[in-house]
Amino acid sequence: MIVETDDGCYHLWTRWGRVGEPGANQHQQFSGADDAVKAFKKKFHDKTRNKFEERHKFVAYSG
Repeated sequence: MIVETDDGCYHLWTRWGRVGEPGANQHQQFSGADDAVKAFKKKFHDKTRNKFEERHKFVAYSG
């Protein structure tokens, strides 16, 4: 999730873990939207092996 705050900063919050477990989360702050979106897309690709721009053609991979 990317959120823009009143001070013009962009915050990327990610959460991961098994369903039903507490899991873990990470918060990153960015001064610009482009950097936040770039980080989001990288995390999406790292976790799913799919490009966010092609999510309508999502392929599930094992592991």
